[in-house]
Amino acid sequence: MSRAIKYRAWQKAASLHRVPGMYLVESIEFYDDNGGGEAFLTRQGEGAAKSSEYLDDIHLMQYTGFRDKNNVEIYEGDIVTVGHEPYTSEDDNGNEITAYESTHRSRIWWDEDSGAFLVAGGDHGFFGGEFDTTAIGWAIYDGEYELEVIGNIHENPDLLRGGDA
Repeated sequence: MSRAIKYRAWQKAASLHRVPGMYLVESIEFYDDNGGGEAFLTRQGEGAAKSSEYLDDIHLMQYTGFRDKNNVEIYEGDIVTVGHEPYTSEDDNGNEITAYESTHRSRIWWDEDSGAFLVAGGDHGFFGGEFDTTAIGWAIYDGEYELEVIGNIHENPDLLRGGDA
């Protein structure tokens, strides 16, 4: 599967060129400034205007290549609700049983070991019982789970308080 490589940036504090906040990145060039690291960013919709930002002053978040149930792009650092639709199955004796919908909040992150964007399953037994995380693509394409972006870890950290991730 190919996907667009896109980023957004969280500007923690005001700089010479930018006010704090989240913005989509049109282009980015990285420079090593004697070990400090610097990026020249073009904000989407600004044309050729670039701003120089130290990497310690911004958080870059990559687009996962997936969209939520409302067609919203899902980025690393997003907070999502993970809903499990009601479904019917059979127990060991062939009796029909119904599992009920449950929803929890989780964050999206890149996992170096698995080479995938992950979403936490929490303590609800999602994603195969003993495992509490799954690749976001599997969660979406499996068809049993609905993801909905409700915020991100920089602008809405309180959404995870009492949540599952």
